[in-house]
Formats: sequence, C-alpha cells, structure tokens
Amino acid sequence: MSQVIVNDNWLDADRFNTDSPDAPDELDADWWSSSNISGNSVEAEADSLGLISGGSGRGIHATFDPQTLEIGDKLVATFTFTTPATVGVDRSGGFKIALMDLNNAGLAADLTSSAVDPNPLYTSLPGYMLEFDVNLATAADDTGIRKHIVPNTSGRFLSTTTEWTSLGSSADADYSILANTEYVGVISLIRTGEDSMQIFGSLSQDGVRLDSYTATDASGIANNIGMLGFWANSSTFGSNTSFADPDNGISFSNVTVELNPEVNILVGIDDSFVDGDRAQTEARDAAWWSSNSTGGNSIEAAPGELGLVTGTSGRGIHGTFTPQTLEIGETLVATLTFTTPATVGTNRGGGLKFALMEFNDPGLAADLLSSSQVGSENPLYMNLPGYLMDLDVNTGATADVAIREHNSPNTTGRFLGTSSEWTSMGGSGDAGYVFEANTEYVVVMSILRTSEDSVDVFGSLSKGAALLDSYSASDASGIPANIGMLGVWGNSNTFGSSNVVGEPDNGLTFTNVNVGVIQLPAEPVELGPEITSLIRDVAAGTVTIEWNAKIGTDYFVFASDDLISFEDEVADVNATTATESVTETGVTTDHRFYRVVEVVPAEE
Repeated sequence: MSQVIVNDNWLDADRFNTDSPDAPDELDADWWSSSNISGNSVEAEADSLGLISGGSGRGIHATFDPQTLEIGDKLVATFTFTTPATVGVDRSGGFKIALMDLNNAGLAADLTSSAVDPNPLYTSLPGYMLEFDVNLATAADDTGIRKHIVPNTSGRFLSTTTEWTSLGSSADADYSILANTEYVGVISLIRTGEDSMQIFGSLSQDGVRLDSYTATDASGIANNIGMLGFWANSSTFGSNTSFADPDNGISFSNVTVELNPEVNILVGIDDSFVDGDRAQTEARDAAWWSSNSTGGNSIEAAPGELGLVTGTSGRGIHGTFTPQTLEIGETLVATLTFTTPATVGTNRGGGLKFALMEFNDPGLAADLLSSSQVGSENPLYMNLPGYLMDLDVNTGATADVAIREHNSPNTTGRFLGTSSEWTSMGGSGDAGYVFEANTEYVVVMSILRTSEDSVDVFGSLSKGAALLDSYSASDASGIPANIGMLGVWGNSNTFGSSNVVGEPDNGLTFTNVNVGVIQLPAEPVELGPEITSLIRDVAAGTVTIEWNAKIGTDYFVFASDDLISFEDEVADVNATTATESVTETGVTTDHRFYRVVEVVPAEE
C-alpha cells in the first residue's frame, strides 16, 4: 500500500515536525545539523530549508518514523533544491545524500562530525549514500552509490568517504550543476530479497534526467530507514556561511519520502500459455516464434507452458507484441518465469540470453533463421536496435550478469546466436550464482527512458525470493524507438540433453511472461476553474471530484477522455454545502478530464 511518510515544504518556517496553521495535515520531518551541535548548517524560513555550507563542508539530516521494508517494498526520497549564485568547480563527490537506519534516538539532534573526535552515533549507523560530482574539470561527472561501513572508527558520517564502501558508479555523464537553478534528486531503496537491497539515485533539471545509477547490496542490508542526510563539501555551494545570506548554500523547497508510491502499470503481455499454443490467441498473449530456424525447431507449446528447445544446440525463441514507445520517465519491464531441465551445463559463459528489441519490420513476426554460414546472414537482424542481458551458467565464482547493445547495422545478422554483433555495456562482477536442475527462476529485464535519447537498462536473476545477481547500464544515445520484441536464447549444451521437440530434457520451460509499462505518475484529470480536489483510486476505478459550491445552486459535472468534447455527464447536483463532491465509477482510461458547470437561472 502506498504511504507518504514525509512531505515537507516548510510552510511553518521552522525545521521541526510541527503543525502549520495553513496546512495542519502537512507531513513534516525534524531537521538537524549533521556537522555541528550549534546547528550552524541549517536554517528554515517560509517555504524553504537551507543547507548552509559555503567554504565549509557541512550537512543536515532529517529524522522520521522508521520504515522496515518487506521483500518487494520500495522507499523513495525525492528532493527539490535550488543552487545559490556561487557553485564550485572540480568538486568530486561534492554533494551527498543518504538514507540511513534510525537505530538510536540520539540521532534526532544537532550532531558533530569531526576529524578529531569520532561520533559514536555515526560509527555503527547502517545505510546508503548517493554522491554527485560537481562540475569536474575532467568532464567525468557521474553518480556514485556507497554503503556505510559498520562499525567504523572515524564516525564522521557524510563528511568523508573513508567510512563508506563503493557499490559502483555510472559512466562519465559530464553533467553540469549551474548557479541559481532548480534540480530534483531521487534516492530509492527496493528490498529484493531476504538480505538484499537495490539502491537507485538520479539527478534531473527542468524535467531532463542528467544522470542516474543503480547498485545492489547483496548482504547485511540497512532496513530500519528513518534518517535522510544531505552534505555539501567545502566550496561546493555558496560563498559564505552567514545565516540569511542568499549565497550561503542550497535551498530545499520540498522533500518527500514515500513507501511504495503508486504507479500506473499498463500491462501489454501476461502470457501463461493456458491455451497450449504459441499464437496470439488471447488479448494479452504474445505471438511466439523460433529465432534460429524457419522450421520452428526451437519452440514447443503445451497447456500452461512454452518450451525453448535447445539441448545440444544453440537455439532461441522470440515473442512479438504491440510496440511500446516510452515517454521520458517511463519504464518497460519484462518478467519471465521459467524452470530448468534435468540437465544443466557447466562453464557456459553467457550461456543464457534475453533481449528487448525494436519491432521495426513486420517480417520479425515469423520463424526466422540465425546461421553462421556465409551468405545466410538474416537482414532482419542486421538493422535491429535493442539490448541484451546475458547470464553465465555455472561458471563458478565468476558468474555474473552483463548488458549489451545491439550493433545496428551489423554484418553478421545472427541476433542472439553470437555476441560479436553486440557492444558490451558492462557487467555486475563476480557473483558466483548457480543454475540448478529442475528449479524455477525469474528474470527481470527493464528499460527506463531517462531523457530524449538515453535509457537505463536493468537485468536481474532471482530464485524464489532471493536475488542472485543484477546489473544496470546506461545508453546515452541512439536508443530504440519502439520495443515490441522479446528474445530468449540458450547456447549449446547449456540446458537439456536433447534438442528434439517433445523430449522431457530438451531445454527451458516458461510458465509466465509479463511485459508492462510503468507510466509517469501524473494526474488523471485536468482541474477546471471550480474544482478544488481530484482523488483517483486506480484499483477501484473511481475518481472523486470536489469543488467550491453555492448552497442551493445546481451544477452539472462532465467528463472527457480528450479534453475537447465534454459529452459524458457524470452527475447533476443541487449543492447543500459550500463544498460539494461526486464520484465517477468505472474509470479505466489512463487520462480523464473533468468540468463543473454552474446552472444560472434565466432572468424573468
């Protein structure tokens, strides 16, 4: 269930969790200095909170009700801030953000961070840090994620990286942080397993994602999150440290912390193969094809399952579905559930592959040839943009997840049958996971559009509730336009002892494939001049419209899907109170617009 934990706009002009006369339901946090017990790093005024840093390295932190995440839960902190007139240059890791356990009541106070005197409250404090470079001279600005070392001996929290372990960083993005400019940052945690956490961070300006990165913590997770920290290194933001000076640091205008924020998910494919065929016979089926042979020798279907027949041969299948063009901020997610056969190979580097591709030619909806024979290059595969996730199969300690981008154009035309027509975007590092026989696994592959011509590509492998490995990579240009094809490939001698259709030990068996688009969290309706509130319950399919009314006056409420023709009459109401409301039921469209019309009696 979605829950807003913090939504602080400092309308009350103080830094504590107090009721505002103008907004008694505002969800404030308590805000403290992280660097000095005098509180000299924090100032509050109406509508903003300041982190005073200037020539000094200083920090602030918020405390709120601690949140313990269940597996699958997501905690998201979003912060909107404006830079001062002075912004530093060449400040590596100059701006830091952290989500931490609230494991001691003493953290709810102005605290000291000193290079001389370790703070015991900071020495045993689990959590995660997001760090942004600020205007590096080398054009290597990127986003890094770290995990707090517990215990540590320095006790300085965000003022040093020596007590933090790196979990990786994005490629060089060369973004700039400008003066007198508003930015929006996000740091989020998703609990992916009993003792694993996914950490994400991003920075945007004027609706454009500047950079982002996703990392995984595989053990010893922090999971009593009740503290949000910010830190600016010396000479990063501002020219002085004087209170009330407009050039003393960054100013926050809003900070939110949400548990499982609501999202709209448009499900395109949810195929459990109940009809026992590989055709698109149901509304949410995909059509399934062989990727390696026009004879279709790599695919078999039965009620409740779809088989990838590989065994001793390298073979693949692909599904085609209605192409999806992502808006900036939207994510396409493919989730595949499958079971391994009795025979699983060893030392099969990159032995299992998954791909999300453009559907740029209707000819892709067919059983196709992938051959290494000269002259048999498939032209449909030679100009096909998309991304590949490959998994090592039982390679020992080196087993990992890698992401690749398809070379388009290429000259081999073999699709997943070779890695030579794919460009590496990096790998997770040695995870050492194992594929067991007769065992169910889940693969997730997603594409998040981060800007006009950039995406983040993510892949993960899980067994039950346990995340075995994951990796995220960014593509900064030349992204696919419309994703409508999902591919799977098993290399030879990886899964199964037979390559014959109908044999029980001939490859992988898929029981469900789901493809959906996580859409932008946007208001489903357009506010009219009389409307004061709109509340949508996606699960119930309802929208409640509220407006300021005149008692005794008649009103009509109309609705539209296109903001042009308001022909759907929702209700007519004779107002009995100064605030009236009606609820429309059965709302299934992604966007719905409303208009309230006052009935004015004709003059006699």
